[in-house]
Amino acid sequence: MVRVTGQVGDLQFPTDIVLLAVLWRLRYKLGFRDVAELLLQRGFEVSYETIRVWEFRFAPLVNENLRAKRRGIAGQSWYLDETYVKVSGRWRYLYRAIDREGNLLDSMLSEHRDKHAARRFLRRLIDSSGQKPLRMTTDKHPAYTKLDRWS
Repeated sequence: MVRVTGQVGDLQFPTDIVLLAVLWRLRYKLGFRDVAELLLQRGFEVSYETIRVWEFRFAPLVNENLRAKRRGIAGQSWYLDETYVKVSGRWRYLYRAIDREGNLLDSMLSEHRDKHAARRFLRRLIDSSGQKPLRMTTDKHPAYTKLDRWS
């Protein structure tokens, strides 16, 4: 096995394998055991618990990299919605933005479903996409009223 040192710390596996496993978990929503099986097919024997640790450690890095690559590829028409989901035993609102082609532009968890959370999400969305949409479709929740001045 190769020991890799550097910015990502001491690892018992090549950095590209670790980041690939985390990317598979984030992008394709595979289970820990599924990712371990895929890596085993490539000659790397990794426990599912190790993949969980990798995800906890490197998911923020991969997430920021993916967000930076999405910059500027958002369509002109956006659909925004939110749903109520349970995360780590707590109920949260998951805000999502999707463009006309079905690409996920951004998402955000919030404790509240109000004007402040909606504005925060929109500011973050515009920052990450680098542009404002020509048209925005929402579910008509009162938190989205008067958001024509959300620059």
